[in-house]
Amino acid sequence: MASGLRVVPWFNTAEDYDAVRRVMPNLETLSSSFDEWQKGALELIEKMEKADIVVRQVVIDPVKLASWRLNCGIDDDEIAFGQFVAAAYGHNALGGD
Repeated sequence: MASGLRVVPWFNTAEDYDAVRRVMPNLETLSSSFDEWQKGALELIEKMEKADIVVRQVVIDPVKLASWRLNCGIDDDEIAFGQFVAAAYGHNALGGD
């Protein structure tokens, strides 16, 4: 039996990763490079899955993130990014694109 659910932001390309770093310049939790981030993310996911945590990757679209920030007047920090990831997960779970 799974011991929980964890939603993890996911970037498909280095270009998307770099774009998010530009959109969210005060986001301190992102590594300096895509390769470094990807290695750490894959290790984290593996650890969580070994602990019976269900992991859901949420692909982050930098254009949607930038639009969301602009329209909502949201900061560019970890709290705001977490809110976006949660909203994107909820949208995807409900069958959104």
